[in-house]
Amino acid sequence: MKENDGDYYYQQYICKDNGDGTYYVSCDKEINIIYAVAEPISSDSTTTEPTTVPIVKGKISLSKNSLTLAKTNKNISTKLVATVTPNELTNKRVIWSSSNSKVAKVDKNGKVTTVSNGFCTITAKLASDNTIKSICKVKVVQKATKIKLNVNNKTLKKGSAYTLKATVNPNTTSNKKVTWKTNKKLVATVNSKGKVIGKKKGKAVITVSTTDGSKKSAKCKITVK
Repeated sequence: MKENDGDYYYQQYICKDNGDGTYYVSCDKEINIIYAVAEPISSDSTTTEPTTVPIVKGKISLSKNSLTLAKTNKNISTKLVATVTPNELTNKRVIWSSSNSKVAKVDKNGKVTTVSNGFCTITAKLASDNTIKSICKVKVVQKATKIKLNVNNKTLKKGSAYTLKATVNPNTTSNKKVTWKTNKKLVATVNSKGKVIGKKKGKAVITVSTTDGSKKSAKCKITVK
C-alpha cells in the first residue's frame, strides 16, 4: 500500500503470457486497470554487435644487451637507448632500474654510471605494463692507473739472471696480467715471469706493460758486463 496526497491506493503489476507470442502487463492502481501489451522482437529486427577493440601489446628493446665499463679515477658513463614498439602504443614511458646501484647506477634517461667493480643488471620496464621489460648485463672493471717495477736499473754479469717484480695499481685492478719484452735480445732476454738473463756485454731495456687496455708501462735499464 502506498500513500498519495493523503489517499491510499493499491498498486500491482502483473505480466501474463497471451499464448500467441505476445505478453500483456496490467497495472492495478486503486480500482482502475491499465493494460499494456509487450510485443516480442521480430525476427527481422536489426541488432548491433559489440565492437571488439584489440589490446595493443608493447615491446621494449635496448641498444645493448651487455656492457663492460672501466672504472678509473673518474666514474665512466654511457647511455642505453630503449626502443618501444609498436607506434600505436600510447604510453611509451620507460622506467629504469639497477639491480646493484653500488656497482652501476642508472638515471631516468637510461644513463649508466659506474660506481665500483662488479656485476649488475640494468632493467628497462614499460610504465604501463611492468611485465614488459628488457635487460642489459653490466660488468664494471677497474683499470690500472699505474704500473711500477721494483728496480729501474740493474747490472748483470753475462749468464746471470734476475727476476723483476711488477706492481699494478690500484690493488682493485680487475686484470693485473702484464707482458714483458726486451729491446735487445742479444744483450738480455726476459720471459713471461719477468726473469731477465744477461746474454752478452751491453745495454738493454726491459719493458713491462698492462694488458687491460689502460696502456700503462714501466721500464728497467739492464747493463750486462
